[in-house]
Amino acid sequence: MKKILTLILSLILFSCAEKKDLTVSELSEKTGIYFNSIKDDPSELKHFFTKMPKGGDIHHHSNGTPYAEEFIQNAINDSCYINPFTYQLYSNREKAILQGDTSAVLINTLLQNRPDKKDSIIDNWSVRNYKENNRDGHDLFFSTFTKFDPAFVGYESELLSEICRRAAADNISYLETMIAAPNINDSIAKFADAGQWDSDNRALLTKLADLYTHFKDNNISKWAKANADSLDNFYTRTNKHGIDLKFQTYGLRISANQPKIFGSLILAFETATLSENVVGVNFVAPEDNANALKNYSTHMQMFGFLHEKYPQVNISLHAGELVPGKGSVKESDLKFHINEALKTARAMRIGHGVDITGEDNYEEVLRFMNKNGRAVEINLESNEVILETNTKDHPINAYRKYNVPICISSDDEGVLRTNLINQYMLLIEYVPDISYEEIKSIVFNSIRYSFLVENDKSGVLKKLKSKFEEFEKEIVKDNDQSKNP
Repeated sequence: MKKILTLILSLILFSCAEKKDLTVSELSEKTGIYFNSIKDDPSELKHFFTKMPKGGDIHHHSNGTPYAEEFIQNAINDSCYINPFTYQLYSNREKAILQGDTSAVLINTLLQNRPDKKDSIIDNWSVRNYKENNRDGHDLFFSTFTKFDPAFVGYESELLSEICRRAAADNISYLETMIAAPNINDSIAKFADAGQWDSDNRALLTKLADLYTHFKDNNISKWAKANADSLDNFYTRTNKHGIDLKFQTYGLRISANQPKIFGSLILAFETATLSENVVGVNFVAPEDNANALKNYSTHMQMFGFLHEKYPQVNISLHAGELVPGKGSVKESDLKFHINEALKTARAMRIGHGVDITGEDNYEEVLRFMNKNGRAVEINLESNEVILETNTKDHPINAYRKYNVPICISSDDEGVLRTNLINQYMLLIEYVPDISYEEIKSIVFNSIRYSFLVENDKSGVLKKLKSKFEEFEKEIVKDNDQSKNP
């Protein structure tokens, strides 16, 4: 009897030790088996992705991430004025009058007299209810930013702190967010005379070289220092809530004034050399805007020129955020944007990349991305709302076929009323056969292809690996307990 009890005890201890001593690969394999078993269960899948470490969110707009409710509270605090029909916000009455808006009223008074207007403001400062209200997602999305901007300016650090808090709660380790200091670009615009640009028939690179010298002679470096100081101030005053945070700064692509755009890009590149908190440069606003389309190749050459001047500055570009029928897109616009972003502008990553299969020799572009480690930032929900893509026509599987590094990102969480968890939920709809190992690889890509300096990147990757081990242990333990309560 004593021998039998000893044998039973040994088996129990061996079983416990076996569970305790599962290797990293065994934990991952068991987690993958469990993941496959819950793919058709939305509630279990949501729970899984909520707990799962998500690495970085590296296609992320700081001004598009706060929710409209936060902006409304800021506007009330500052006694801003708002047009009760268009919902354009102004920092004060004088700004409204300067814009010719005589209908603007104090937002505090409007909401006191018409509490129902809060819902209307939210529906115009985000894409909430856009289908129910028969609104075009593309046009509504891009109209929101200028409407609520006065409630973002001056609150950057407070809003960034809340963004970091939510990211930490969603098990995100790193945010690489796009942000710019207000008014600096306006200060350099006076040096950007567009009068002779179109009539100047010299080679583009010659024009850019002269314009670069012109901006340098007019102390753009001074404005870059002010820009870097402002961004560093935002960074210092932000409560990171334990996550790693870095900035990209950017130029705007939609102006008809090309010297002004080039000046904004010089400012961005110089700023990135002056602040360790600014790890890259981007280019924002609708790619399908008429001015942006007309001057796309010029803009890519601007980036290429500045890459030669500032080779240490990382570049990520919105490229291929185009579909026929949206904005001012023509069929010919779909043939070259991603290729030029990669090869002319020297982008290390591209954002969206939706029109890839319409590019001339798109297979060669995809092979180039694979061979040279150029990642694509996929924004599934953003693409659905703005470009009306769906599971049948989104090119994510083209990128997968050519083993292009993929990162999943949220884009504009507040405007889209979403989060990174939902992007992984959508990923299962778009790629039903995706494995847990591939999802892990996508998560790690968000750090591997981030613009963190190597020492910081190594540290974040090490912590992410540890978080995955803990996550997988918890999944395996919970699954075993559910089978053997």
